[in-house]
Amino acid sequence: MQSKLIFQNHPYTEGPRDKVMLITRDLVAPFIYPTPEIGMDCSDISYIYVSTEEFTASWYTVAPGSRFEPADYHAGDEVYFVLEGTLTMLNTSTGQTVSVHEGEGLLMPMGTPHIGYNFGTVPTKTAAFLAPKIFADQSFPTDTIGKMKVYKHTDFGQPYDTSLLPARAGVLDDLGAWPVEGAAGRASNLFYHVPENRKLLAIGGVDNPVLLKFIVSNDFLNLAEMILPSGGKGARMTDPDSHEGDCAIYMHKGCLSVLIHDTNETFQIRDDEVLFIPKHTTYQLFNYESEPQHPLICTVKL
Repeated sequence: MQSKLIFQNHPYTEGPRDKVMLITRDLVAPFIYPTPEIGMDCSDISYIYVSTEEFTASWYTVAPGSRFEPADYHAGDEVYFVLEGTLTMLNTSTGQTVSVHEGEGLLMPMGTPHIGYNFGTVPTKTAAFLAPKIFADQSFPTDTIGKMKVYKHTDFGQPYDTSLLPARAGVLDDLGAWPVEGAAGRASNLFYHVPENRKLLAIGGVDNPVLLKFIVSNDFLNLAEMILPSGGKGARMTDPDSHEGDCAIYMHKGCLSVLIHDTNETFQIRDDEVLFIPKHTTYQLFNYESEPQHPLICTVKL
């Protein structure tokens, strides 16, 4: 049975959010942006897994040749990870335009207005993570004026300082301020594109090392792609871990087994599913498959 979408309270509808929950397809809540009262000439379809007052996890798709409009913005930082296709994003206030390809990320700090375009021949599919709040109530803040700084229409908007954009890959000491320190990014009104060569790479674990590729790590949220190899003694696994904030583990394709140490429960996350793990919960990931698994790990705090 499909769950009704209540932003900042999904899929939990009552009681504390202190239990691990596997969010399968029957719990995912779809919604179309924009809403009829705004106008629906250019729309996308989104699928919400988790939406709390601390963060939101979702994915959405844009059809070939289409876009979503009007520009929207959020009461938190939003991070994209393109799963399929190429998504071109326009910052309507600065004119900054970025094409984000499969396997790449994009940080859009709080309040940054954006429109997404698909200039390709296949649908784009993008995972989206946002913290702390998606918006203040149950409706998207949108730019209803509709002004955009684009080619030969530059009388609107503001210039931007390219020196604020990173020109190198991240290093471990950048954790907590990658690709930009949180407050500085929000003041810049810029997009921060994170292609493969600008991800922050880190080895996670000592006894069971895995590769972590951080897209974003700041005071609002952390998003990393994990490379969990296959093979090994029984299975490849991670070291046990827990976080100071809530965590969402998303699987685009494959199967990931998760052991919750506190309760001795086992969950399996499959294609387009999310496992919600409350803060301070100790868990361990296992790969029993024949291929490496690539979960996306989003945490409010490390």
